[in-house]
Amino acid sequence: GKPTVFGTKPAARFDHAWGYDQITPDSVIAVFGGEGAGGALMSDLWKLRVNPVHDVLTWEEVTGMAGNTPSPRSQHAMTYERGSHRISVFGGKLVGGALDDTLHIGVFHPHATNQTKGWINSARGEQSLAKHFGILEGGAVFQRVPELHGPDSTTTWDSLTSAPKLQEWYPQMFSIGPDSVFAAGPSLNSHILNTATQNWSDFPASSGTTFKGGAAVMYRPWKIMKAGSRDTDQGSARGITASIDLKEPPAAWTSSIDSMMGRVNHNLVLLPTGEVLAVGGHAVIGNATGTTPVYQPEIWHPDTTSGGSRGKWRGKDVLALDNTKRDYHSTAVLLPDGRVLSGGGEADTAARRALNVFCPPYLFNSDGSQATRPIITSTPERMQYGERFTICMPTNSSSASIALLRPGATTHGFDMNQRYVPLVKVGSEVQGSRVIVDAPADSAIAPPGDYLLFVLNSAGVPSVGRWVRIGRWWDRPDSGAPGVVDL
Repeated sequence: GKPTVFGTKPAARFDHAWGYDQITPDSVIAVFGGEGAGGALMSDLWKLRVNPVHDVLTWEEVTGMAGNTPSPRSQHAMTYERGSHRISVFGGKLVGGALDDTLHIGVFHPHATNQTKGWINSARGEQSLAKHFGILEGGAVFQRVPELHGPDSTTTWDSLTSAPKLQEWYPQMFSIGPDSVFAAGPSLNSHILNTATQNWSDFPASSGTTFKGGAAVMYRPWKIMKAGSRDTDQGSARGITASIDLKEPPAAWTSSIDSMMGRVNHNLVLLPTGEVLAVGGHAVIGNATGTTPVYQPEIWHPDTTSGGSRGKWRGKDVLALDNTKRDYHSTAVLLPDGRVLSGGGEADTAARRALNVFCPPYLFNSDGSQATRPIITSTPERMQYGERFTICMPTNSSSASIALLRPGATTHGFDMNQRYVPLVKVGSEVQGSRVIVDAPADSAIAPPGDYLLFVLNSAGVPSVGRWVRIGRWWDRPDSGAPGVVDL
């Protein structure tokens, strides 16, 4: 039958906006603005409480809102964020036909009368619009304002209110300088945020990519690679791969020589050799049932070039399979001994709770036997930027290259912490046991913190990594020549 209606109803109107709250005990519809009789525009806010159990509707005008109420309007968009009880009003047609580019946020609790409530106006610099609509998916609220935290642990977070930008969840962000962050994706175009000026700019300005990129890594300082599909794409996952050198003018995304296997929700892991391991994922986007897992790992070689292409994948038919489904919420990180730990996944099963360890090819000789690894007997625990330091090794060891790898911090197919930093040797080994190395010049190359230091021999076999900490204020580093080394 017809529901019973209580309260005073709002005046008749059209081109208004409303949002629906479906979580609170009595569901609420919030209504704002619209055009009434004689073309009068309105700025009143109402809530309609819906009690489906007793078939009752109750109207109530929301008054006493602090702050600046949005000007009267129609043809605007509105969303109601159910968890925070926030109304977001944007755009619309104002008196005289003017348009509005300010985002108005109203806060009120639908079931409370004695509470703090009000409007917050936030100029976003968006395009002024009318006759558009807004959709809030699944109750999610996407924060567009970046925040910056200082180096001191007591420093609070500072909102960069002049730099709002809507990005997909888990954006692929990389620190590239004291005031610069590079956003590789997931989007067709990449961007740089200058945190000092609070300004976003397209980079490169004239070209993007044909894919969002499911995961990304900084495989060398200022060099980024992204590969695979994003879970907001559709259809079959792609293995398309591209890289960019931010210091090479003119910077541009460059396609890889070939593609990896099509993957979505996969992980990319940097290896001590400077290569990139791809593990896990699914071959079909949105495959929640887990029927299309990709078990085959692959390795991307960034230094292989052909024509205008950079990088090449290998291992599709050679590397050992991980026969556990590793999909959304899976993780993969490099271990200090050079192996890769893989675990987790979307469903809570015994198999996904188990951890698997992958042994990359560099740990073996061509006949399958274990390769002889370089040995580090001593390194400084701390080093300053630009300082020269010493790595001590047994007299029969040799070093062809040395690198720092920042430890893993993986979530949702993206490791925002890992980074590969090659180090420069100064001359040859001293008395066959000491290697003199220059630390990274500054934090743009290697942000301060903990790293794994690896020494590789001429066959590309890495040592077991040693933990070192890089910063500006440590005591001057060095380590003495080893005495008697127990081999």
